[in-house]
Amino acid sequence: MKGFTSFFGLPSFFRDWQTHKLTDQDLLRLYAMIAENPESGKHLKDIEGVRAMKFLPPSAPQHEVRIYFGFATRDQVVLLAIVLRAEAKKLPPADRARIRRRFIALKTAMAGPTEVREINVVPAGEYDGLAIQRLRRDVGVSQAVFADLMGVSKMLVQGWEQGVRGATPLARRLLDVINDDPDRFLKRWTVSVKKEQSS
Repeated sequence: MKGFTSFFGLPSFFRDWQTHKLTDQDLLRLYAMIAENPESGKHLKDIEGVRAMKFLPPSAPQHEVRIYFGFATRDQVVLLAIVLRAEAKKLPPADRARIRRRFIALKTAMAGPTEVREINVVPAGEYDGLAIQRLRRDVGVSQAVFADLMGVSKMLVQGWEQGVRGATPLARRLLDVINDDPDRFLKRWTVSVKKEQSS
C-alpha cells in the first residue's frame, strides 16, 4: 500500500458507512484506492489538508458517495465523513465546519506529544466588607451601579459591605480586575449621559 501504515476512521464515519449499507469489502476497496493514489480527489479550499473523492462501492456501483479524508501524518490516513453524491454538491457550511474541526482535532492528537507547561495560578484577592466598600468608592459609584458592574444584585453588594456575606472566588477575581485600575474599568463598562437643561 505504498508505505501507508494505517487508516483511521471517526466513529461517525463508520456509523454512516453502515447507514449507507456498505460492506467490509467496500471499505477494503476504499483503502486500496487511497493507498494507490494518495492525490485522488479534490482539495477542499476551505478545509486545508482535507480531500473529497468519488467512490463507487463494489457492492452497490449505483450508490456513488463522496469520501472526505485527510492525512494526519505522512503515513496515517483519517477517514472523516461520507455523504451521498447529491448531498455533497450542497454540503451545508455547518457540516464543512464540523469536518474541519474533526480533522484538526485528530491531526493534533496524532501528531505526538506536545509541550507541557506548568502554570501557577495566583489566588484571587481577599476582600472583606470594608475593602469592597473602599473599592466601590474608588470607582465612584453607588451600590446599585456597582452591583450592575459586577453582574449581581444591589442586595448582595450590601451584604458584602456589611460583612453578612463573603464574595465568591469568581466575584473576587472581578474585584481584582477593578482594583487594578478602577477608572479604566468604569470607562470600559459605562456610558456617560450628558443631561441637557430644558429652556
